[in-house]
Amino acid sequence: MEISFELLNLRIQDAGTYTCTVKRIAKPPEEDLGIERVQVIVHPLLSLSCVKRPDGSPMILCSVGFYHDSLEQLWIRDGDVLNSSYSNKSFNGFFNQKSYLTLPPQTFTDTIYSCWVNHSSLNKPLVANLSSSVCYERGGVTVNVVFIISSVLTIFLIITVMFIAVMCKCYRRAGRRSVSPVGGSFTPEPVLHAHLQSEMLYSTLGNHHPVPCSPVGVRLSPQ
Repeated sequence: MEISFELLNLRIQDAGTYTCTVKRIAKPPEEDLGIERVQVIVHPLLSLSCVKRPDGSPMILCSVGFYHDSLEQLWIRDGDVLNSSYSNKSFNGFFNQKSYLTLPPQTFTDTIYSCWVNHSSLNKPLVANLSSSVCYERGGVTVNVVFIISSVLTIFLIITVMFIAVMCKCYRRAGRRSVSPVGGSFTPEPVLHAHLQSEMLYSTLGNHHPVPCSPVGVRLSPQ
């Protein structure tokens, strides 16, 4: 005899073992003709997301949905187990455990955070990973972009200052060349005058009146 049955519209709280038994009761004694068991296993649902505190600082949220039995949950950062987190558990037909991890101030190093979960329905633990840079990016400009922008602005400022200094130096040199020195002496060129000097000759005759006499050129004849 073959026995089969189907479970429809299962929910997370429907986890458990279901048994289907076929009996013959028409003729005493009662006899079991067949038994079929089905185990419904609900594995935990694990997710990581970035959230913010009321003051705007970033956090990572590890949310796990599961049904019955206890759940183990850990935070791991680069292989090290962390204890600085807080959790709360709620029940709405199934259990939902939320664990929050506050991120430290942003650094230039990208850090990988992991949420580790173990449950009785699992063959091995579940692990979800999230990079810290994802949460920092959602909170604003990343540190790499800020560093690049600040570096470019610094270089531009240095180049501008150097350019202004060079231009000022060139203007000063040009000004010194265009202005004549103060207090310099000026020596006029000599002017030659072709006036002939006159000599005063005194006559030995008469009243001794002076007679102006100009030199006369003497021409020598050849002998």
